[in-house]
Parts: sequence; C-alpha cells; structure tokens
Amino acid sequence: MPDANFSTVTSQNPEEYASFKLAIHYGEQINTILPMMTDPDADRLDVVSKNKSGEYVVLTGDYLLSLR
Repeated sequence: MPDANFSTVTSQNPEEYASFKLAIHYGEQINTILPMMTDPDADRLDVVSKNKSGEYVVLTGDYLLSLR
C-alpha cells in the first residue's frame, strides 16, 4: 500500500546505508545478491551487493557507473 510518510525507512535518501535496512532484511530472507532501491520520487537509485563473505555493502555511484 502507498505510504506518503515512507514509514518503512529512517532515511529517504538511498545513499545512506540506514535506508537499506528493510531491503537487506528481505534480501537475506530470499537470498538475493543485489537489492535495489530508489528514493520516494524515484530520481535516485542505489544498490547493495553481497561481497565474498556474504555481507551486504552499498555500491557508490562510481561503482554503479562502472557497471553500466
């Protein structure tokens, strides 16, 4: 359901690690390697990726650009 208050995140900025808390939680449940999220108006995208030790790390804009 739409939530205009974005109550599922502590920060609406996808560049802040705290904003990935729920995405990482669900990513761990389904064992995904690349959870993605946008900010509320979808003009920014950020991605986390599992590293070799199985921990999620936030990919910076530089990493995302290099993947293009």
